[in-house]
Amino acid sequence: MDLAGKFLPAFKRKGTAFVPTEELNNVINLMQSKTDNPINIQPAPSVLAGLDGGGMWGSGGGVNYGGVGGQTYVDPIAGDVTVAAHEAAHQAFPSSLAINPYAAQKRAELFTTYMNPEMVNSGAAMRAGYENFGKQALIEEANAQGVAYEAMKQAGYEPNKHGWANMLSYPAEYRFGGRYDQASPIYKTVFNKPGLATLMPGEANELNKMKRSFTPAIERQFGYGRGMLQ
Repeated sequence: MDLAGKFLPAFKRKGTAFVPTEELNNVINLMQSKTDNPINIQPAPSVLAGLDGGGMWGSGGGVNYGGVGGQTYVDPIAGDVTVAAHEAAHQAFPSSLAINPYAAQKRAELFTTYMNPEMVNSGAAMRAGYENFGKQALIEEANAQGVAYEAMKQAGYEPNKHGWANMLSYPAEYRFGGRYDQASPIYKTVFNKPGLATLMPGEANELNKMKRSFTPAIERQFGYGRGMLQ
């Protein structure tokens, strides 16, 4: 799992169009043979922006809108087969916590309505924020990495880590307080908690529990993701 992996382009030019490479077809066909959910990886249009708002072309990234049955795009300039397999996993091999944006919006409304000061001070509100807004992304990304890793291996290719230390480093950034976390910004804003110095003892204790628990959780889900193709 710690080998860097060779860059394998997902698409190539054919006239004025981008078409899947042989390697991408091999991996997607293998994945499709393991599920009834349709997989359709498309080259991202030049006007498409990624989830961070930046342009997709040249980013090397991919994006899935809508989960199973949704639209899935990969950068046709610098996107590679490992990224495509990861996005295909979101499209066809979701984790049990994969959700739709409407459910997330509803949870946000409930979260801001029902939390009281005692729940904040004890750390219960922080845990609720993590469970409602962060954990599903953490688990889903770890799951997609596991599926992608197994698909690449079965197709005879080494997965590309894209500069991360290992295949779990990227999903780890969805932990509470991580680079891509959605829970901590909501928590900080709703309860006016700009930094660690503002946390009550109960909150600090809960934060430490979450820090200890996320690594076993993503390792376990990575294994579940691999198992979906075995």
